[in-house]
Parts: sequence; structure tokens; C-alpha cells
Amino acid sequence: MVLPAGDDPHASARELEPVGSVAPGHSRRRSFHGSPMMKYQFVTLIATILLVGATVIGVNLTIVDGRFAQVDSRFAQVDARFEQVDARFEQVDARFERVEGRLDRLEARVERMDRRIDEGFREMAAAIGRLEGLIQGFHGTARTSGEEARAT
Repeated sequence: MVLPAGDDPHASARELEPVGSVAPGHSRRRSFHGSPMMKYQFVTLIATILLVGATVIGVNLTIVDGRFAQVDSRFAQVDARFEQVDARFEQVDARFERVEGRLDRLEARVERMDRRIDEGFREMAAAIGRLEGLIQGFHGTARTSGEEARAT
């Protein structure tokens, strides 16, 4: 297998040894100290993981922010509805005030009529008393059949 010269600073355009063989002066264990390519791959892997994590967090925050916007919109709708209901209650309250005023006026009118009726009955009683006095003055007191039976 041949690598291009720019990929590995330690390798030239030479053929790599098979996997089973070990180059002189090297062990099978590889550390990050020995291979700059491995360091770059590791850094790239970590950066990719961090970017993916940040993207996932960003997407989730965007979704949550959208949900909060929906909730805020719903609260605004509920507040508007409460304002409508409150305005309606104000209208109903004003109507009840008008009805209460009408009932108060009607009650005062009934009381006036009741007083007038009482005055009318008193006037009729006085007139009846005057008529009885006139009748007795012209004819004298007349005995009824019940009074005659008791007298005997």
C-alpha cells in the first residue's frame, strides 16, 4: 500500500510493511507521541464529537424555544379571551345596574300607589261615615230585624 507523501511526515512514497511485521526500532504499541497523524485524527474526532453535541444541543434548544413561543402565544390567546370575558362581565354588570335601577323605581312606584290606595280607603271610610251621619240625621236611627228580636 502506498501513501501520498503529504499524509505522513515519516513516510515517503514507499510501500508500508504488512500489518504483521514491526519496523526496526518500533514496537507494536502505538502512542500519540509517535504519530502526528493519530494526534490529528484524535483532535478531529473530539472536535467532531463536540460539534455534533453542540449541534444536538442547539437543535434541542431551538425546539424548546419554539415550544416556549407556542406556550407564550397560547397564554396571549388566553389573556385576550379573559379580556373579552372581563369586558362581557362589565356589560352584564352595567345591565344589572340598569335593571336594579328600574326595580328600585318600580318599587317606589308601587309604594306610592299603595299609599294612594290607603288614602283612598281612608277617604271612602270618612265619606261613608259622613253619609251614615246624614242618613241618621234625616231618618233617625232605624232598628234592624236582629236588633228588634233582641229588644223583646
